[in-house]
Amino acid sequence: MLIVGQSGSGKSTLLNMIGLLDRPSAGEVVIDGMQVARLSDSHRAEIRKNKIGFIFQSYNLITDLTALENVMLPLMMAGNSSNHYLKNKASLLLKKVGLEQQIDKMANQLSGGQMQRVAIARALVNRPALVLGDEPTGNLDSHTSGDVISLMKKLNRDLGQTFAIVTHAKENFGNVDRIITLKDGLIERNEVFDGDGRLM
Repeated sequence: MLIVGQSGSGKSTLLNMIGLLDRPSAGEVVIDGMQVARLSDSHRAEIRKNKIGFIFQSYNLITDLTALENVMLPLMMAGNSSNHYLKNKASLLLKKVGLEQQIDKMANQLSGGQMQRVAIARALVNRPALVLGDEPTGNLDSHTSGDVISLMKKLNRDLGQTFAIVTHAKENFGNVDRIITLKDGLIERNEVFDGDGRLM
């Protein structure tokens, strides 16, 4: 799913509400069948940790950790204690995003595209119900951006992973399942497409 609109249309605000960083002034936020907007801060933090993955435009990796260690972090925060389990799960995801040769490289030794692939693996490692992306290809050149978009689409197909992506460049994404267009803080259009990109 893409969330599009001009600057100031409310894209980041909507993403922050979906990601339980902000609370809506009205209405509800439902994640994985659960109404979450009115829960306590600690309960919301727990849901963020276990049900929501985040991919940022600026990657937000810890540069003095390896690719593997960056992906392991959410698992450690979730209280999974077996180091073998952590390494195995993180390694499998890094292989899935095409970084099996970069597992032991420090984050600051990776290219922009490789760092974003690590960020995607990190967002997926806890098997969240939803992955949110705030302009996840905004800092990448057009070729690398295309590679990252193709990867997210593949993960969507292969894993059934739901992505909600804020972007200014919807044309770069080709066919998607849904496009929500915002204007002045309201949904102007909510378009759903079939597998061939036809409006339903």
